[in-house]
Amino acid sequence: MAGSPGGLAVTSRKLLADGYRDPEPPPSVTLKGAGIDAADLLALDLPPLRWIVPELLPEGTSILAASPKVGKSCLVYQIAVEVAVGGALFGRRVGAGSALYLALEDGKRRGQDRLRAALGGRTMPRGRLEVRWSARRIGEGLEDDLREWLDAHSDARLVAIDTLQRVRPRSSGRRNAYEVDVEDLARLQDLFRDRDVALLIVHHTRKESGDDFLASVSGTYGITGSVDTTLVVRRKRLEAFGSLAVTGRDVAEIEVPVRFDGMTWHDAPAALSEGSFERVQVYRVIEERGPIFPAGIATATGLERTSVQHMVRRLVERGAVARTTKGYLVLSGSSEQSDGVMGGSDHSSGFGSESDQSDRESAPTRARARAREISPRSLQSLPVGESDQSDLGYEGSRLDPNSVEGRYLRSIGEGV
Repeated sequence: MAGSPGGLAVTSRKLLADGYRDPEPPPSVTLKGAGIDAADLLALDLPPLRWIVPELLPEGTSILAASPKVGKSCLVYQIAVEVAVGGALFGRRVGAGSALYLALEDGKRRGQDRLRAALGGRTMPRGRLEVRWSARRIGEGLEDDLREWLDAHSDARLVAIDTLQRVRPRSSGRRNAYEVDVEDLARLQDLFRDRDVALLIVHHTRKESGDDFLASVSGTYGITGSVDTTLVVRRKRLEAFGSLAVTGRDVAEIEVPVRFDGMTWHDAPAALSEGSFERVQVYRVIEERGPIFPAGIATATGLERTSVQHMVRRLVERGAVARTTKGYLVLSGSSEQSDGVMGGSDHSSGFGSESDQSDRESAPTRARARAREISPRSLQSLPVGESDQSDLGYEGSRLDPNSVEGRYLRSIGEGV
């Protein structure tokens, strides 16, 4: 029987007689692509990551996503302009270089308006920023066009594509959406893998999104999973204040409070990025009419005075506004700027602007003037009435040394 030991021996002899041989071992598999020993990799002297906008936009492929009509394209124009002139964005210095912007949803008139707004009166250096309003699609010549531009600009720092959908190849709909997303992004990434240039791709967010801003990006996880960095702008419709959230492989997660004025973006006090509509109202009144007291703010907004006092107190605690003998006011720049990062405007570049030295010299002068205005010695002689300490929100006449005003006083050597 075949199942018995004797039967197995007979079967084996029959197979050998018929010329059967054991199968050859499978050939050794050789992995394609250049490899490196881990010890050699550790010994390499590699250049550090290059930042286009420090903490926000590094080299490599990035997605900038937001809801429609939130101001994505205006932000891209700003980034491109700051790269071209070597300026600053959100208080962060931007290194100068060449930029290419594929503004595929714009026309010349709109592009001109946005360029002028982003420049803020500065002069655009010729040859630094190229804007195109048409482009071929991925797999149909776009890669060749980008490679040609990159090879022609040794100082290239930024390529922006607005939007991803405008350059995606037409799909039959038969393939898996995740695979399509990964393949489309990979074709673009390959161009920038060995270049210290940022590829910034504009995309949309979903209508419904939860607390995870990464999950709000439209499409499959093949998009956010493929790119190196993801930036998401969140701003409620008809409101100026919002936030820019950033995450990625080579960046620390960060959320920057921002404000949109209709054409350009600016950094904003952290107290307002997720503040209530009423708090934003209060801040705007202080910004436009300050110095002003809570009674005047309540009249301007139609809010209860006690509610206004509470919101103003919160704004002071967060460093968004300052208390003075004449009322509340918004300092020139956010609380982060008052600590010496950037003073006043984002437009402090070397091209077409006033001397940086004069800006640096005027900042201490402004600080001393502001400190004298809010000196605690003057607070002790506040008049009784609308401008008394209770209306200002003080719990005492002594100024908090950790407040914005207190830091100003310490910076000039005047005790609090």
